[in-house]
Amino acid sequence: MQTELDEEELEQIYKEVVNNFEQKPLSEIKREIGIIKNLSLFGSFLLEKIQALNKISFALWDNGDLEKLPYYTNPEEYDFWQNEVLSSLDWKTLQQVLTKLLSEQGFTKQVEESFKYLIGQGWEIKSGKELQTVQSFLETFKTIFPSIPMEETNFRCKTNQFYIELYEKGIIKDLSQTRTKLYIDALKTEDEKASFIEKLPFDKILPYYFLFHRYQIIKRYIVVYLRMNFQKLTSCVLT
Repeated sequence: MQTELDEEELEQIYKEVVNNFEQKPLSEIKREIGIIKNLSLFGSFLLEKIQALNKISFALWDNGDLEKLPYYTNPEEYDFWQNEVLSSLDWKTLQQVLTKLLSEQGFTKQVEESFKYLIGQGWEIKSGKELQTVQSFLETFKTIFPSIPMEETNFRCKTNQFYIELYEKGIIKDLSQTRTKLYIDALKTEDEKASFIEKLPFDKILPYYFLFHRYQIIKRYIVVYLRMNFQKLTSCVLT
């Protein structure tokens, strides 16, 4: 009788410990999962939890102890992913999670929606190293999800030059007049200014030339533009 009572008490203690552990914030579980996983007492508990998406399975996966992260299959798991996992990660960590998830799942809805979440949160870029990290990540993901737009407002950069580099890499769809004018102002020579302006979308070239009162360059640009289009028109007529 005493043995049976002890087993019942042990089972009750085990359930309380497990329940308390699951109620902890995800950040605490990630820190403590390395200890829990090595205790034989929790073997069956962990085996049960890794079958679905939850705090335990994510912590084990993030720690490298679970080969593949379970895909969310119901509203509860979806809410957990959105509200507890994604919201707890800074942009650097979220990029790492998305890269790992992409290699496992491929082009899934979970990856796409997580990428959109990251875009919505945006990037705070303070150094050239961070800029390179963001560019490398986005060059991959924009190839996979080309229809998802990226705007200047998705980035908070320390310097204006970072915005220009993102634009020239094709990551930012369009630059605001404030950013563009600031960059052109900083260029030293007329040729540098003209070279940058002429790379802008066609409908913005002349307005920026007029904005900077580059009338001689405007004349040159109009002549070159007319010659180019005349050659195209002549070529079409001849063919």
